[in-house]
Amino acid sequence: MENRIAVFESVLNAGGTEKVTFPEDVETVEEAVDRIAGDEVVVPMPVEEGGDRFDDQFPAFRAKHGTYWRWVRPVFGGATRSDANARIEFRPLPGQPTVSDTVAFLAAFAGLMVQLPRHAHPVDELDWADAESNFYGAMREGLDADLHWITADGEPTTDLDAIYADLLDSASAGLQAAGCSEAAAEEYLAPLRHRVEERVTPASWKVDRVRSRVADGDSFADAVTATKREYVHKQGETLLQGTFANWD
Repeated sequence: MENRIAVFESVLNAGGTEKVTFPEDVETVEEAVDRIAGDEVVVPMPVEEGGDRFDDQFPAFRAKHGTYWRWVRPVFGGATRSDANARIEFRPLPGQPTVSDTVAFLAAFAGLMVQLPRHAHPVDELDWADAESNFYGAMREGLDADLHWITADGEPTTDLDAIYADLLDSASAGLQAAGCSEAAAEEYLAPLRHRVEERVTPASWKVDRVRSRVADGDSFADAVTATKREYVHKQGETLLQGTFANWD
């Protein structure tokens, strides 16, 4: 149900290239650098040198990095040598209908980035093929996807309630470890817990609305138009002071 991923890959992966893709595993920073440096150039562009930042010393690499389109990719940079760092950019998070829903995803991701390595969560041992399958399965099927996970207890599972409980509980623990109160952490994550409990996302909400209108006799085009109008109306009512959970 996540169109952006499929659109980017279908447009940019022409001629057998894989400019946009779920990345292969990487073991070292050096390997990550080599992959970026060796990545195929789609449209050669002139590289301008100059600048006072430390990473301005590597203009060609920075230019290559700008077209290294992986859904999870390494990022290198730093204004000074002592501040230079390598970090992970997680790109797939889709836009949300309200501010609170956007914050919920960012909070969940931040909490997981604290909690999973802090407690050596066994999902680190998840097979790469399962991780790739999870990624594209979630893209296509949303909350109905068949997913593979390893819980904090080290138990492999495909049970969606167990998977999302482990994910969101870990995210909450990570937020609390970073300084949030339990109440604040749960408030941030509440929109996501609601989606899991109700098995509904903005994407599935749209699909269900269109199907219902078509079943009532609307043409597909009219059903899509009416659904988009309803979406925008509800978004306007809840953008700043509500969440997707408030929608009927």
